Amino acid sequence: MMPTRFQKFSTRQRRMGYAILTVVVLSLYLYGAIVQSVEKNTSPRLIDQSSYMDYAKKLRESAFSDFRNGNQMPLYPLIQSLHYTPNGSDLEFFRRGRWLNIGLSVLVLAGVAWVFFRRFPPLLALNLQLISMFTVFMFKAGYFQVEVLYYFLTFISFLLMLRMLVAPTQKLAIWTGVITGLAYLAKASVLPALVLFIGWFVVQWGYEFWKYRTVPARLKNGLLVGVVFLLLISPFLIYMRIHFGHWFYNVNTTFYVWYDSWDEVRYGTRKYHDVTQYPNMPADEIPSMRKYLREHTAEDIVYRINSGLIKSFDRHTLCPCAYGYAKYILLYGVFALWACAVFWHTHLKALLKKYWVVALFCLSYFGAYTLLYAWYVPIAMGHRFMLAMFLPFMFVVGGLLTYFHRRQPTVQAFGRTFAWLNLFNLITLAILIVDMVDILTDRILHISGAG
Repeated sequence: MMPTRFQKFSTRQRRMGYAILTVVVLSLYLYGAIVQSVEKNTSPRLIDQSSYMDYAKKLRESAFSDFRNGNQMPLYPLIQSLHYTPNGSDLEFFRRGRWLNIGLSVLVLAGVAWVFFRRFPPLLALNLQLISMFTVFMFKAGYFQVEVLYYFLTFISFLLMLRMLVAPTQKLAIWTGVITGLAYLAKASVLPALVLFIGWFVVQWGYEFWKYRTVPARLKNGLLVGVVFLLLISPFLIYMRIHFGHWFYNVNTTFYVWYDSWDEVRYGTRKYHDVTQYPNMPADEIPSMRKYLREHTAEDIVYRINSGLIKSFDRHTLCPCAYGYAKYILLYGVFALWACAVFWHTHLKALLKKYWVVALFCLSYFGAYTLLYAWYVPIAMGHRFMLAMFLPFMFVVGGLLTYFHRRQPTVQAFGRTFAWLNLFNLITLAILIVDMVDILTDRILHISGAG
C-alpha cells in the first residue's frame, strides 16, 4: 500500500522519482563495487579466483569437453570462459572477469528487487534491497568468484521450494528442478536444501494421505522436482562418474569435511591431486564419515560444532573484517520475534496451523546449514559460506512482517496508535543511510570481500 503523503503526486511524477532514486542507488552501488574490485582485489591468487580462472581457460581451450575439476562446479567457469581469448594475458582475463561479475551482480540485484517489491510493502522492500546491495553484494561483486551467481540461484530455488510446499503444480515442479539443478552446477552446497525439501514434501503428503486419503498426484509433483534436477545435471554426473568413479564427487564434501584442519587436507588427499583424479592413496587413509566417527568421540563432534558456531559469530559480527550486514539481520530478526509474540494469538497460530510444513522446512533449512557451515570452519572460514542463507532469511523475515502488517497495520501503545512496521522501517532506513556513508567512504576501501 502506498503511503498517503505520496498519493498527491501524479503517476508520472512518482515514476520519475522512482527512476531518479534507482539511478542514484545504482550509481552508488557501482562506485562501491568498482572501488572494492580495484583497491582490494589486486591479485587472482586471492582466495580461489585463480582456480576459477584456470577452470574457465581449460573449458575454452578444450572446446568445452574437459570438466575434470573435483573442487569448483562448472557453471560459473563456463560463463567466464565465453570471454576468454587464448592469446590474451591472464591479468586481462582477470580484469574482464571482474567487470563481468559486477555486471552479473546488477542483473542479480534486479531479480532480487523484483521479488522484494512484488511481495513486500515499499519501505520494507527498499530497506531489504539496500541492505542486500550495500552490505553484501557490493563487497562480493568485484571478484572472479561464483558467490554472486550462487546466492541468487539458491535464493530462487528456496522460493520455489516454499511455493511447492504450499501449492505444487507440474509446471512449478519443473522450474524448481531446473533452478535447483543450475544452483548445483554453480555450487554443490545446494544439495542439503533439496534433500530437506523432498523429505518435508513426502512428510506433508504422508500426513495428508493419512488424514484425507488424497490421491498421489501431489506426491508426483514433489518427486518430479528431483527427477528434473537429476536429468538436468545428469551429463555432469556421468562425466564425474567416468573420471572420478563417483556420481557426486566433490573434494569438499567427499574428503575435506571429514578432516580436522586445513593442514590435514594439504597432507592428505590434496597431496594426491584430488582435484583432477580420485586420490591414489591407502584406503585406510582416505577420509570418510565412517572413519571420522570411528576416530572421534561425541565430545569431539560437539566441540567442533560449538567452536565453529562461536568463530562464525565472531567473524560475522565482531571481526573488523565484517561487512556490516549482521546488525540488520539482528534488527529484523529480533523485530520479527517481537511481532510473532505480539500477534501469536491473533494471527501466528492460524498461520502455523495452515503452513506448518513450510515453517518446519524453514527451521530445518537454516538450522542445518548453520550447523554444516560451522562444521566446515576448521577447513575454511569466510563470510561467503553463511551468506548463502542471507537472502532466504531476509525473505522469510520480510514475509512474516508483511503477513502481520496486512492484517493489523497499527498497534496501540502508550495511549497512541502506531503504524508499527512503517515506524520500524523508517528508523532502520535512517540507520542504514548513515551506515551507507561509512561503507562508501571507509569500509569498502579497507575490508576485502574475497573471503
